[in-house]
Amino acid sequence: MDDGTTDKTPSGSAELRIAPPSMRYTAISQLAIKDRKGFVPRQDCCEQCQKTSPRIGRTSFYRDRQTMASIPFSTLPHPADPSANLTPFSISVPDEELEDLKTLLRLSHIAAPNWENSHDDGFFGIPRDVLVDVVKHWQNDYDWRKWESTLNSFPQYTITIADDDGSIYTIHFLALFSPNPSAIPILLLHGWPGSVLEFLPLLQHVRAQHTAAPAELPYHVIVPHFVGYGFSSPPPRDRDFSHVDNARLVSKLMHALGFASSSSGYVVQGGDLGGATAPVVASLDPACRLVHVNMLNIPPPEGVDVEADV
Repeated sequence: MDDGTTDKTPSGSAELRIAPPSMRYTAISQLAIKDRKGFVPRQDCCEQCQKTSPRIGRTSFYRDRQTMASIPFSTLPHPADPSANLTPFSISVPDEELEDLKTLLRLSHIAAPNWENSHDDGFFGIPRDVLVDVVKHWQNDYDWRKWESTLNSFPQYTITIADDDGSIYTIHFLALFSPNPSAIPILLLHGWPGSVLEFLPLLQHVRAQHTAAPAELPYHVIVPHFVGYGFSSPPPRDRDFSHVDNARLVSKLMHALGFASSSSGYVVQGGDLGGATAPVVASLDPACRLVHVNMLNIPPPEGVDVEADV
């Protein structure tokens, strides 16, 4: 039975894994919380994309190439690997999925007030009053289509990556490609639980700064969803899949986009899960020339009692 999570490549030889609705709900929920906090997208982007982004099917969220070409910073500086099947992408969550989500919210009863959930310091988790407020906003006031249009105002693609064991994965990513021939490719890696939405304010800022003079953008910015997140493939069901595996796949992504063959290579930045993944990318790929992390976990040497040393 096809549950919407798997498909076959044209050859039928490998599994092409498609993101299920539950993974897409993660992106929707993160935006609901950001929206509740007053993180509002630019209205002009929403209006533009409502005119240009057609509604399309459940697992074929592909924007036609003519529409993609009209979006600033959407042109790769060089051809991508043809075998990687680089495809323009447009988010269009079906109405029925949004209605299902509202039904789940309506049927999800929140516990009555008690000693633990009445604490407002977060010691026992999210306070009940905050949870009630967020669920109410998410169910009644939150506008997913506004955020969908905002995300669709940025260039985004899917690309097919073959892993070392022959497994085939689809990786979804947002990007800003500069026409500057000296632009440096930067790979930005999100955290857990997280998504490309972590970098949306940065992408909006960079685009706004360079719209008038695109050639002055000194970077190519590539922001992928890890496998297991957002609109990328889910992880395999028959084995553990760690940040090391995602590091290998995003490295292959940069190679498929042609950024490993240039004289400058590329740089990578990550925080949280991305902070654990970025150093692995550098250790696996000589084309990664620089790593920046804003969270770095360093395990103690074997045999060292950290508590005793404090």
